[in-house]
Amino acid sequence: MYDLLVDGYHTPLTAAQIAERFHAGRLLRNDPCKEVGKTAWRTLDELFPLLKYDSSIDLTAPNIGGARPHRSTTNSTEITRRAVLIGVLVALFVLSTFLVGPSYFSLGGQPGTASVRTRAVAHSPMNPHSQSATSTPDSSVAHPPEVTRLLQEDQARHLQETKLAEQQIIEERLRAQQQQTQSRHAAEHEFSVPLGTYTSVSLGGYQYRIAIHDDGPDEIRVIVNGRPAVRLQKRNGFEGRDIETPILANGTAHLYYVNTISDHVGHCTLHLRDE
Repeated sequence: MYDLLVDGYHTPLTAAQIAERFHAGRLLRNDPCKEVGKTAWRTLDELFPLLKYDSSIDLTAPNIGGARPHRSTTNSTEITRRAVLIGVLVALFVLSTFLVGPSYFSLGGQPGTASVRTRAVAHSPMNPHSQSATSTPDSSVAHPPEVTRLLQEDQARHLQETKLAEQQIIEERLRAQQQQTQSRHAAEHEFSVPLGTYTSVSLGGYQYRIAIHDDGPDEIRVIVNGRPAVRLQKRNGFEGRDIETPILANGTAHLYYVNTISDHVGHCTLHLRDE
């Protein structure tokens, strides 16, 4: 099972489920992913490197149902670069065949008249360039080992750039999640108010005057902005929300009465939470 650091996916998925969503365009190669129980985040491309080679994926299909399209710019650039290098290799091979073949071989596979005459002129003492032509190789023709080295360097550079970009995406998403968590905690706090006395409380951008009356171990009365009192049953639990009785709500902001002993005599504890 694998965890995904992607909006909309909150439960672990199997490898088959991840592959199905990847091929449907709902997941990207750079999306963070890790095995359940591990702490190190990686990318889908690192955990499932064969997903991107599925030729059945239609990269031009319309974006249906909000699915995010594949980003194929990197693959197109890499394919174009490789095609250019292969074209260079083919051109060099044809050029070397054209230069060497007519000089040494005739159609029947034996040295022909043209080849003999060419070699005679090349080795003639009247030819001032005969020695350099036979002893010095043509440095203008690229050799396969050199082309191979260039290909390897280009692939290594591309891999390094891809890893850096993926790491930046993961760091940005983690930073955004941390900011959301901090904002949520900042909008949630507890405070103490005196019983039977109006207290001004800001809830969802509005100010309310609230008075709490404790009528025993099981019931409270709440008066909001001078309206008739509302009787509410206290929630009797052990901790957390089990002991919180909802009093008032405005949008995503909620106010709760906390059934616990206040630090101040004659006071009660209220909990404000933005949900």
